[in-house]
Amino acid sequence: MRYKIPVALAAGGRVIYNLNRKGKMAMTHGKITEALAGFCKDTCPVCTRAREKGSGVLYQITRVEEHVCPMCRSYKKVYGVPAHEKIKKE
Repeated sequence: MRYKIPVALAAGGRVIYNLNRKGKMAMTHGKITEALAGFCKDTCPVCTRAREKGSGVLYQITRVEEHVCPMCRSYKKVYGVPAHEKIKKE
């Protein structure tokens, strides 16, 4: 059985809300936002070191930079945590 997924576009079509199979809202992001968040997560030399260490100069720079840097802002949108927070191992 295929489900029809209703889609609602927000400001400028940047954020798309879908209803998942349980009928709850699930937020998906555009390709550019996800690409920028991926760069921040995997490639950015400042952010990756700040997350690894969790303290120091790069950590402080990242805390200030996340308000200016589009990649840090995308990281927060996609993953729901600030770019400077240490990665929790599960």
